[in-house]
Amino acid sequence: MTVSITMSGESGGLPLEEVQDVGSITPDEDSGVQELYIRHDAENFPITDCGFYVVRYAGTGYTGSDPDADYAELLQWGDDSGPVSHSGGGLYLNQSHSTSFPTSDWYCFRSGYGADPNNAIQLLAAAINNPGVGSAVDGEIPVQGEAHVQWRLDIPLTVSAAGTRFVQLIMAFSYTS
Repeated sequence: MTVSITMSGESGGLPLEEVQDVGSITPDEDSGVQELYIRHDAENFPITDCGFYVVRYAGTGYTGSDPDADYAELLQWGDDSGPVSHSGGGLYLNQSHSTSFPTSDWYCFRSGYGADPNNAIQLLAAAINNPGVGSAVDGEIPVQGEAHVQWRLDIPLTVSAAGTRFVQLIMAFSYTS
């Protein structure tokens, strides 16, 4: 059985476009909080092993100058910022939906943490805003359930080159029918 994932900007909403434009951001600013709701159409079992990671952008419509450099730069921003920060740069993820997304729970993608499938950031049970059938468990979205996470992009003050950056945010999962 094929299982489809839907990622949208609102609960139960339409799927997002492949490319999400966060607008023009200058150094030492951020994109603002972006909402991400994730659900699936599996009918019998939850999806499991859910985790987030970033990769080099390989989609259509690339308007940057070098997708490998974009990926390396984003991870370097995270490496320079550390695991939790609001003063550095990088791509941040907050999964603490059950506690109204506290500011202390923004975790930054960096080398060794969300940089590839082997170190994906596990989906937390705290991100489940609709448990559907079953209960919230780390790494799973229950049948008829939905996860709600937030993300934002911070541009570090040290960035001097203007331009467009692309990376792909992936949510991997497993399903057994």
